[in-house]
Amino acid sequence: MKQKIILITSLLILAFHSISQTTCTSIPPTPTPISNQAICENTIDTINLKIDLRYSQVLPESNFLWFDSTATISGQDSITGYLKRGETIQLTGISKYKYGSHNFYLSQTVNSCQSDKHLVRLLIQPKPQPPLVTPNSSCEGTPFQKMFATGELFSSFFWFSSSDLTYCVSQRSLSFTPDTLLISSSGYTPFWVTQVSQVSCVSNPTKVLYHLITKPIKPKLVNDTLIVCNDSTINTFQITNNSITGSFIWKNNTGTKIADGEVLFTISTPNTTSNTNYFAYQLDSGCYSSPSIATLDRSHCSSTDIIPINLKSLNLLKLFPNPIKSSFKIDTDKEITVIIYSITGLIILETRIKGDESIQTSNIPNGLYVVKIIKGNSESVQKIIIDNNE
Repeated sequence: MKQKIILITSLLILAFHSISQTTCTSIPPTPTPISNQAICENTIDTINLKIDLRYSQVLPESNFLWFDSTATISGQDSITGYLKRGETIQLTGISKYKYGSHNFYLSQTVNSCQSDKHLVRLLIQPKPQPPLVTPNSSCEGTPFQKMFATGELFSSFFWFSSSDLTYCVSQRSLSFTPDTLLISSSGYTPFWVTQVSQVSCVSNPTKVLYHLITKPIKPKLVNDTLIVCNDSTINTFQITNNSITGSFIWKNNTGTKIADGEVLFTISTPNTTSNTNYFAYQLDSGCYSSPSIATLDRSHCSSTDIIPINLKSLNLLKLFPNPIKSSFKIDTDKEITVIIYSITGLIILETRIKGDESIQTSNIPNGLYVVKIIKGNSESVQKIIIDNNE
């Protein structure tokens, strides 16, 4: 019995010794993965790495092992530390990977024999920064203006009219000009712009606002036509204050600006027998209104016979003294209305007089004013200087 136990023990020792000295007699060929993978940063969370069976020599009863970047390239007798066994490995949590190259290895094993490992790179491409976009604006009724985007070298830009980026209005363009199909009313209209890198990675969108400015209301004139027949007449057109929200300018019929910011526009009768038009615009936030047209009508002046008598009489009215000290008079034998305006168009004084009545100005601050004299259906305007200083 004791001899049988000794014999069995000896056989087990020989068997173990034989196994421990077993070595690989044939190293399997290194498998080939499909390709290196490249994805954009923060875009997907899962990706599969696969063996390319078309170009890999697969041996019977072989296994494929996947390793991380800590593995050695050469095959090992002791096969440990692999991530997964199989033709495919699924990597998760990719969205948390920093951009750069992440290395993995693939080997083929048969029994205890392992091939050298094939390097597989997972390249995380950097996500571009949101582009810098220059907003723009235009006035209603004028051409729309371009908006511009800037970003990384060799990038392209995509413009969208919806925040979910489903409706692209311009592709691969540094600039974009909206139109009436996209902006139909005044106000601020949003657009979104993404930057796409050379390797097709897309940035988060930048929101930009296009401002279509409301066209101002054209100014309202107190008098849009003056019949003038005396070449020495000083003529004044007036804009009503309640029609103004911005500033205003006057232009002649050649488009030249001839007055800026004046409610009362005063001009001498031009030396011509034809009518002369002037144009008043309201200017608000850089936008012009449609013009109001003021006309000096000379069509009634082909002969002195058709000049109204009341106009002749009114042109002969004499205001004195000028400059004015405390008071002034108007030489007339009829009842007339006298209105004194500031140069900004405010009514300072309005009164009716007859004969040699005096108009007191002692309570009016010194300065330049405009006096309108109304007699019946006719009127005349002239500038005065009030100087109450002794």
